[in-house]
Amino acid sequence: MVLLIPDAVKKIKAQGYAEERAAQRKRYQEAYDRFGVAVDGVLILPNTPEVERFLSGQPEQQP
Repeated sequence: MVLLIPDAVKKIKAQGYAEERAAQRKRYQEAYDRFGVAVDGVLILPNTPEVERFLSGQPEQQP
């Protein structure tokens, strides 16, 4: 007798990982659009606390 539960769990996990990767790619694209700096023709993200907070999803601090 074979249980279908392990297959369902694998499918749900794979879907969750795919959604997480898509959200991460979207957040990085937003970071490049917002904070990106061109250096020698290459767009990079500066290593600043503001960028780190943005990528981690923390709310922005009000001045």
